[in-house]
Amino acid sequence: MTKRELLSAVPFFSDLGNEALTTLESCMVLRKFRRGQPIFSQGDSGESLFLIASGRVKLFIENANGEQLTILFCDPGSCFGEMAVLDGQPRSASAEALESTEAWVVPRNAFLDLMRRTPDIAIAVIVFLCSKLRTDLARFAELTFLDTYDRLGRQLVRMATKNTSGDYTVQITQEELARLVGSSREQVNRSLAGLSSLGHVSIGRGHLKINRLDAMKQIFSEREIDP
Repeated sequence: MTKRELLSAVPFFSDLGNEALTTLESCMVLRKFRRGQPIFSQGDSGESLFLIASGRVKLFIENANGEQLTILFCDPGSCFGEMAVLDGQPRSASAEALESTEAWVVPRNAFLDLMRRTPDIAIAVIVFLCSKLRTDLARFAELTFLDTYDRLGRQLVRMATKNTSGDYTVQITQEELARLVGSSREQVNRSLAGLSSLGHVSIGRGHLKINRLDAMKQIFSEREIDP
């Protein structure tokens, strides 16, 4: 994706005028990351906003024992790192390239200057952050009130994408899936075996095929969670 295409894909930049876009583009720097390379770590200072042009990035938190909880996967056209850029506090999570990745970097000063000059962006950023907060609260409820089987099912439904053959797949390892749903690999493996025995999924190496997406949507519908 070009800088202009990428900026148009980010909600709070999409309505910028040509002059503002040109000014912002002049400040952006392209960075490249190899697979498995850290982009930043939890506790680092947050001086940049990242816009993904190609590749894939995961955001995660890690405890003192090295156990990880994956927060989010970021694909081309998405952004990350905005929270520390806005409040000037240390990074609240770590970011790592899951594959060869290119990201355009927007410096914090340039972003804040743009917000001061264009008040509508501030409103768009607030809407964007509120949407992310609602998503985070819904996930917190899932982690608190649902078991591994239900958390896994909901996550697979959300992540399923149609490939060129028309099949719905999820490109993820079982280990990474366990980190995403906040469970152990063994529990995820048992839950996947249950879904496979029903014919809902087929388990491959590093990916899953969703055979009955409509049925899974009915089983794991995102209705309000009753604690």
